[in-house]
Amino acid sequence: TPGAFEIPLVVKMLAAQKRFHAILALGVILQGETGHADLIARAVTTALLEISLDYTIPVINEVLLLQNEEQARARCLGTDINRGVEAARAAVTSARTVRDLTPKPV
Repeated sequence: TPGAFEIPLVVKMLAAQKRFHAILALGVILQGETGHADLIARAVTTALLEISLDYTIPVINEVLLLQNEEQARARCLGTDINRGVEAARAAVTSARTVRDLTPKPV
């Protein structure tokens, strides 16, 4: 998406297709001089949670609110911390849990 604010719309459209076991929402919001980044981060987080609950699909939220590009590189490109890898692992685990808890047709 062109920005973090648009991520929930795309995630909702993907969830509505009912073709996926989990969805990863990945992005970076860099804190600026105003509170705008905080507003965007809160809105995205709330929307992703609502989509997950409405569609009963794990939506792994790794839309990160960070202070600067250095933090972004450390969390997105680093070998010690890599939020993308962690998100993928969480998606697999969550999808399996949802599958196991979903009632089977009789």
